[in-house]
Amino acid sequence: MSRLFPEIQIGALPLWAALLVVVALVGWLWSVVIVAKEKTKDPFDRVAWLMVVLSLNVFGTLLYFFFGPKKEELQESEGDSSQAPLASR
Repeated sequence: MSRLFPEIQIGALPLWAALLVVVALVGWLWSVVIVAKEKTKDPFDRVAWLMVVLSLNVFGTLLYFFFGPKKEELQESEGDSSQAPLASR
C-alpha cells in the first residue's frame, strides 16, 4: 500500500472494512429508531416496515428510505386529522 493509506488492521479486518461495518451498523440502528417513532395512518404499516428493516438489516434500511412513506404523505395525513370537524356537545 501507499504511505497515505497504511495497512492498519482491527482483528482480521483492515481499518476501512471495520469503519464500513460500524457506519452500516449505526445507519441500521438509526433507521430502526426512525421507523419506530414515525406516525403513520395505519399502525400496521409501521410494524411491517420494522419487520422489513430488522430482518433485512442494511438492505431493509435502503428499501425503507427508497420505498417507505414520504414526509409529504405523512404531513398530509396529519393535516387531515387536525381539520376534522369537532363533535357537538
